[in-house]
Amino acid sequence: MANISNTAQREHNRDLCNALMGKQDKKVIQVCQALPEGPLQRVCANNDTVLHMAARSEQSDLVPELLELLPGDRSHRLVDIKNNAGDTILHEVATSDNMIGGLLFEKNYSGEMPIFCAARYGQILMFIFLADKMKLKKRSSEEGKPHLQRNDRTTVLHISIVTECFENDTSWELEATTTVPNCNSAPNLVERQNSQESSTSEPKKSDETPLFLATISNNPEIVKAILAFHPHALENTNKKGRNILHEAILYRQIDIFDLVLEYEMFAKRLLTATDNEGNSLLHMVGKKRKSQASEKMQSPALQLRNEMLLFEKVKSASRMHFSKALNRMNQTAEELFAATNDQLHREAKEWLMRTTENCTIVAVFIATVAFAAAYTVPGGPDQSTGIPILNCQSFFVLFILADVISLTLALTSVGIFLSILTSSFPLRDFKAYLFKKLIQGIICLILSVSMMAVAFGATIILIMAHNWENALWHVVAFLPVPIFFLSFSPLRSAFLGTCRELLKKLGLLVLVIFLALPIFLLWEAVKGLFKTLAWGCASIDKSVRWIFRNRSQPTSDTHSLQLAGGHRSEV
Repeated sequence: MANISNTAQREHNRDLCNALMGKQDKKVIQVCQALPEGPLQRVCANNDTVLHMAARSEQSDLVPELLELLPGDRSHRLVDIKNNAGDTILHEVATSDNMIGGLLFEKNYSGEMPIFCAARYGQILMFIFLADKMKLKKRSSEEGKPHLQRNDRTTVLHISIVTECFENDTSWELEATTTVPNCNSAPNLVERQNSQESSTSEPKKSDETPLFLATISNNPEIVKAILAFHPHALENTNKKGRNILHEAILYRQIDIFDLVLEYEMFAKRLLTATDNEGNSLLHMVGKKRKSQASEKMQSPALQLRNEMLLFEKVKSASRMHFSKALNRMNQTAEELFAATNDQLHREAKEWLMRTTENCTIVAVFIATVAFAAAYTVPGGPDQSTGIPILNCQSFFVLFILADVISLTLALTSVGIFLSILTSSFPLRDFKAYLFKKLIQGIICLILSVSMMAVAFGATIILIMAHNWENALWHVVAFLPVPIFFLSFSPLRSAFLGTCRELLKKLGLLVLVIFLALPIFLLWEAVKGLFKTLAWGCASIDKSVRWIFRNRSQPTSDTHSLQLAGGHRSEV
């Protein structure tokens, strides 16, 4: 190896890194030609060579050119060129579909062959290529097994489930063709995998079976495929003595829970099973695992409600008397659930009180405005009779109705919110009662604000009725109503979906109002537009008539003067 100073090496490494990041292939080739090690030059702290970095960055055109720079006596050394992680160049190549590998059976320090890396990174085309070159279809399951698992006995199927590689039929087929001779679909893969893992009907205790991994990762399709060929896998338990239903409840995979219940032959035993700590399925509802990102976006009250609904679901599925069973800690399922969710219960109580107080303040303000508007009608009253001057106008009737409805709904929502604030907030009420009350109050509040906007629009129309910009005021006055409707439509859908049975009639009324009101307002705006156009046409017609009348008047006066002059001459 040539003697190159450390400074020169650092400069060369810097130039190579910059050229690789900038994808300057010509410069990389030029620098490598000037180095004794060529493309095998170590360029970073991880001891990656130029070939490692080029393969990792998917520069498929550069890699063949770098390989041509290797001397003939060094090509066989590629299997020995590894970085600090033990990865050869092919390990890097296998992470991309754009690269083609040649070192098929070399393992890194974790025992991963390049084909395993291709599966881990979800590179299907590279996986198919390597499987074909390794002739795995012609190998028996025992011969192919070492190539498809690493030192910790994690197989390609395990890693594919964890990384969610099976998103389409192609990936299933590819996995099958490399695991089982003459396989064409995913079921064959699952059947073979299960036959390897469980040659007898004795339940297996493991945390790493594909069935448990698919359950934890929420892959119902894989669970269904496994159970289709090996239903006895349902009897498998992990090291803590938990079956698939325990894990499904612990990780809140309700779809898989419902799927397993369809297997009635095994479901009865699974529903009554307990783990090594004596925890039943109901106890697992109280075993709180780390919250997922979707739960962190929910309010505490909604989280608590979902937990209680899950408790009721599991309780109804299992035997009723089993809910009183004690675990090793002498706790019933209800006691464990209450203890686990104590903090969540306090947070839900605070959130509900804070939300209710804010809604109550808004409802009182709306009621105050609606009450005052009833005594200050647009146009004012007649001084002699006290009857509103504009009471014969259609929009005045609309104003009165909207104001009365707004006031009524606002006071109703205040009463509902006060009933929530005076509640003792027991845990059982968070399942239905408190949520129904909150939803009723918010729906009344939304309708009250909507009616207030309608009353405001009607007032604007009545005040500006004699203005030539009548059509514009029709549109502007009622603009807040559709905006308010669009803003709360997702919230309305969520509310009505939550209490569909209780508020079915009220929900239908809300839907009719929200659909009919914009149509009515649009119709009134169109009518105002046509009235304005008619008024404009009439004004133009009057102007034209007046112009022609003024033009004809001087001619008539001249003719009269001529007749008068002739009469004088005759005299």
